Amino acid sequence: MYLHIGNNILCDDRDLIGIFDLDNLTASRESTEFLEQYEKKKNLVNIGGAFDLPKSLILIKKGEKDILYMSPITSSTLYKRSKNPTQNLL
Repeated sequence: MYLHIGNNILCDDRDLIGIFDLDNLTASRESTEFLEQYEKKKNLVNIGGAFDLPKSLILIKKGEKDILYMSPITSSTLYKRSKNPTQNLL
């Protein structure tokens, strides 16, 4: 099954590692280092528009590469879509 994560991007649910809510992500040193690590490797992708604030992080495994997407879609909406396949076609 495929999950629409925003901006016409679909991911195979078998590649999905995790969906994280940015509102609940603490501004801890570990969180900052995690984001910086993906940014340095150029594996951090903001799929929102210029005026869309990211609301969730989606970690995907593509082959040997991990990609961290910043999505304007909330983690709760992504969760609902993953449970209801007809919602993935939006």
